[in-house]
Amino acid sequence: MIDPKKLSEIINELGEDREDYFQSVAPPIMQTSNFSFNSVEALRNAFQDEASTYLYSRATNPTLKILEQKMAALDGAEASLIFNSGAGTIFTAVLANVKSGDHIISVEKPYTWAQKMFDHVLPRFNITTTYVDGKDIKILRTPSKTIHSLFTWKHPIAGVLNYRISEQWQNWHVQRIF
Repeated sequence: MIDPKKLSEIINELGEDREDYFQSVAPPIMQTSNFSFNSVEALRNAFQDEASTYLYSRATNPTLKILEQKMAALDGAEASLIFNSGAGTIFTAVLANVKSGDHIISVEKPYTWAQKMFDHVLPRFNITTTYVDGKDIKILRTPSKTIHSLFTWKHPIAGVLNYRISEQWQNWHVQRIF
Protein backbone atom coordinates (compact mmCIF):
# COMPACT_ATOMS: atom_id res chain seq x y z
CA MET A 1 0.00 0.00 0.00
CA ILE A 2 1.38 3.38 -0.99
CA ASP A 3 1.53 6.07 1.68
CA PRO A 4 -1.27 8.60 0.91
CA LYS A 5 1.20 11.50 0.86
CA LYS A 6 3.43 9.64 -1.63
CA LEU A 7 0.38 8.69 -3.69
CA SER A 8 -0.68 12.34 -3.91
CA GLU A 9 2.83 13.35 -5.00
CA ILE A 10 2.92 10.68 -7.71
CA ILE A 11 -0.52 11.53 -9.09
CA ASN A 12 -0.26 15.32 -8.89
CA GLU A 13 3.41 16.13 -9.48
CA LEU A 14 5.67 13.33 -10.72
CA GLY A 15 7.03 14.06 -14.19
CA GLU A 16 5.19 17.34 -14.47
CA ASP A 17 7.71 20.07 -15.22
CA ARG A 18 5.18 22.90 -15.19
CA GLU A 19 7.69 25.47 -16.40
CA ASP A 20 7.73 23.54 -19.68
CA TYR A 21 4.04 24.24 -20.23
CA PHE A 22 3.48 27.76 -18.97
CA GLN A 23 2.78 26.81 -15.31
CA SER A 24 -0.58 25.18 -16.16
CA VAL A 25 -1.90 22.97 -13.37
CA ALA A 26 -2.41 19.98 -15.66
CA PRO A 27 0.03 19.01 -18.39
CA PRO A 28 -1.30 19.61 -21.89
CA ILE A 29 -2.29 16.66 -24.03
CA MET A 30 0.02 16.62 -27.04
CA GLN A 31 -2.31 16.36 -30.01
CA THR A 32 0.30 15.94 -32.68
CA SER A 33 1.56 12.90 -34.49
CA ASN A 34 4.91 14.36 -35.57
CA PHE A 35 7.40 16.78 -34.07
CA SER A 36 9.42 19.34 -35.99
CA PHE A 37 13.16 19.85 -36.01
CA ASN A 38 15.24 22.96 -36.68
CA SER A 39 17.40 21.22 -39.27
CA VAL A 40 17.72 18.06 -41.32
CA GLU A 41 20.75 17.15 -39.20
CA ALA A 42 18.63 17.37 -36.03
CA LEU A 43 16.04 15.08 -37.63
CA ARG A 44 18.77 12.58 -38.61
CA ASN A 45 20.04 12.59 -35.01
CA ALA A 46 16.51 11.98 -33.74
CA PHE A 47 16.22 8.89 -35.93
CA GLN A 48 19.47 7.59 -34.43
CA ASP A 49 18.03 7.72 -30.89
CA GLU A 50 14.24 7.55 -31.17
CA ALA A 51 13.81 6.40 -27.56
CA SER A 52 15.11 9.62 -26.04
CA THR A 53 13.56 12.21 -28.35
CA TYR A 54 10.07 13.06 -29.48
CA LEU A 55 9.77 12.04 -33.11
CA TYR A 56 6.41 10.36 -33.64
CA SER A 57 3.57 10.32 -31.09
CA ARG A 58 2.63 6.70 -31.62
CA ALA A 59 5.92 5.82 -29.92
CA THR A 60 6.31 8.62 -27.40
CA ASN A 61 5.38 12.18 -26.59
CA PRO A 62 5.61 14.40 -23.49
CA THR A 63 2.13 13.47 -22.23
CA LEU A 64 2.85 9.77 -22.60
CA LYS A 65 6.18 10.09 -20.76
CA ILE A 66 4.43 11.69 -17.77
CA LEU A 67 1.90 8.85 -17.66
CA GLU A 68 4.65 6.21 -17.91
CA GLN A 69 6.54 7.78 -15.00
CA LYS A 70 3.40 7.87 -12.86
CA MET A 71 2.43 4.27 -13.66
CA ALA A 72 5.94 3.00 -12.88
CA ALA A 73 5.97 4.85 -9.56
CA LEU A 74 2.52 3.55 -8.60
CA ASP A 75 3.65 0.00 -9.35
CA GLY A 76 7.04 0.43 -7.68
CA ALA A 77 8.73 -0.37 -11.00
CA GLU A 78 11.82 1.05 -12.66
CA ALA A 79 9.87 1.99 -15.79
CA SER A 80 6.62 1.34 -17.59
CA LEU A 81 5.41 1.20 -21.16
CA ILE A 82 2.07 2.57 -22.28
CA PHE A 83 0.60 1.26 -25.52
CA ASN A 84 -2.05 2.72 -27.78
CA SER A 85 -3.96 -0.56 -27.99
CA GLY A 86 -4.70 -3.61 -25.90
CA ALA A 87 -3.55 -5.87 -28.72
CA GLY A 88 -0.18 -4.09 -28.85
CA THR A 89 0.20 -4.53 -25.12
CA ILE A 90 -0.63 -8.23 -25.23
CA PHE A 91 1.61 -8.99 -28.21
CA THR A 92 4.58 -7.20 -26.64
CA ALA A 93 4.18 -8.82 -23.22
CA VAL A 94 3.76 -12.32 -24.60
CA LEU A 95 6.50 -12.11 -27.25
CA ALA A 96 8.96 -10.75 -24.67
CA ASN A 97 8.40 -13.78 -22.46
CA VAL A 98 8.16 -16.83 -24.74
CA LYS A 99 10.49 -18.62 -27.11
CA SER A 100 10.25 -21.50 -29.56
CA GLY A 101 9.18 -24.69 -27.82
CA ASP A 102 7.34 -22.94 -24.97
CA HIS A 103 3.80 -23.78 -23.97
CA ILE A 104 1.26 -21.19 -22.85
CA ILE A 105 -1.64 -22.00 -20.57
CA SER A 106 -4.42 -19.47 -21.05
CA VAL A 107 -7.86 -19.01 -19.61
CA GLU A 108 -10.65 -20.06 -21.93
CA LYS A 109 -11.97 -17.26 -24.11
CA PRO A 110 -9.17 -14.73 -23.56
CA TYR A 111 -9.23 -11.33 -25.21
CA THR A 112 -9.96 -11.88 -28.92
CA TRP A 113 -6.59 -10.65 -30.18
CA ALA A 114 -4.74 -12.74 -27.62
CA GLN A 115 -6.51 -15.86 -28.84
CA LYS A 116 -5.74 -14.96 -32.46
CA MET A 117 -2.08 -14.64 -31.53
CA PHE A 118 -2.11 -17.93 -29.60
CA ASP A 119 -3.94 -19.83 -32.35
CA HIS A 120 -2.48 -18.35 -35.53
CA VAL A 121 0.79 -16.47 -34.92
CA LEU A 122 2.64 -18.33 -32.18
CA PRO A 123 2.29 -21.83 -33.68
CA ARG A 124 4.46 -20.62 -36.59
CA PHE A 125 7.23 -20.25 -33.96
CA ASN A 126 6.58 -23.65 -32.35
CA ILE A 127 4.76 -22.13 -29.35
CA THR A 128 1.64 -24.02 -28.31
CA THR A 129 -1.32 -23.04 -26.15
CA THR A 130 -3.74 -24.93 -23.94
CA TYR A 131 -6.97 -23.25 -22.80
CA VAL A 132 -8.22 -24.01 -19.29
CA ASP A 133 -11.06 -22.99 -17.01
CA GLY A 134 -9.46 -20.07 -15.20
CA LYS A 135 -11.38 -20.83 -12.02
CA ASP A 136 -10.18 -24.45 -11.75
CA ILE A 137 -6.70 -24.51 -10.22
CA LYS A 138 -6.66 -28.34 -10.12
CA ILE A 139 -6.13 -28.48 -13.89
CA LEU A 140 -2.59 -27.19 -13.42
CA ARG A 141 -1.60 -30.01 -11.09
CA THR A 142 -1.25 -32.50 -13.92
CA PRO A 143 2.43 -33.54 -13.93
CA SER A 144 2.46 -34.11 -17.69
CA LYS A 145 2.27 -30.39 -18.42
CA THR A 146 5.22 -28.04 -18.33
CA ILE A 147 3.96 -24.57 -17.65
CA HIS A 148 6.02 -21.75 -19.09
CA SER A 149 3.52 -18.93 -19.10
CA LEU A 150 0.07 -18.28 -17.78
CA PHE A 151 -2.01 -15.76 -19.61
CA THR A 152 -4.87 -14.20 -17.67
CA TRP A 153 -7.08 -11.39 -18.79
CA LYS A 154 -9.99 -9.72 -17.05
CA HIS A 155 -12.50 -10.11 -19.82
CA PRO A 156 -16.26 -10.18 -19.14
CA ILE A 157 -16.66 -13.52 -20.93
CA ALA A 158 -13.43 -15.18 -19.78
CA GLY A 159 -13.16 -17.20 -16.61
CA VAL A 160 -11.63 -14.53 -14.41
CA LEU A 161 -8.93 -15.68 -12.05
CA ASN A 162 -8.93 -14.11 -8.67
CA TYR A 163 -5.66 -12.73 -7.30
CA ARG A 164 -5.34 -15.38 -4.61
CA ILE A 165 -5.30 -18.19 -7.17
CA SER A 166 -2.78 -16.29 -9.31
CA GLU A 167 -0.54 -16.05 -6.24
CA GLN A 168 -0.78 -19.82 -5.77
CA TRP A 169 0.26 -20.34 -9.38
CA GLN A 170 3.18 -17.98 -8.89
CA ASN A 171 4.38 -20.21 -6.06
CA TRP A 172 4.45 -23.07 -8.56
CA HIS A 173 7.07 -21.13 -10.57
CA VAL A 174 4.67 -20.12 -13.28
CA GLN A 175 5.86 -17.02 -15.08
CA ARG A 176 3.16 -14.38 -14.75
CA ILE A 177 3.28 -11.90 -17.59
CA PHE A 178 0.26 -9.85 -16.60
